[in-house]
Amino acid sequence: MRIHTNIADGPTIRHAAYLADARVFRLEAKGSRSHSMAFEVNLSGNSPRRTQNDRDEYAATYDQWGVFLAALYVIEPTMKAGPYRNVADFRAKTHGAY
Repeated sequence: MRIHTNIADGPTIRHAAYLADARVFRLEAKGSRSHSMAFEVNLSGNSPRRTQNDRDEYAATYDQWGVFLAALYVIEPTMKAGPYRNVADFRAKTHGAY
């Protein structure tokens, strides 16, 4: 998932994954036209399915991604992440679950 941010950095993203009981197995810095930086993030977690990128890693569940993103939105409500334009869009699309 691509995360566009003005605040979050590698340690912040890893801590959010920790809070979600997930692990960052890919974190790659990218450019962003809308924010000061972006990261391509892949999480592994408790899903019974393997990730698309690595046959040895199990994917993060939908809930793990939700907790992960919610933790990041606490510190930066204007962050863009995947299909979510900001925290309000995230809450609307997840029906306030996180």
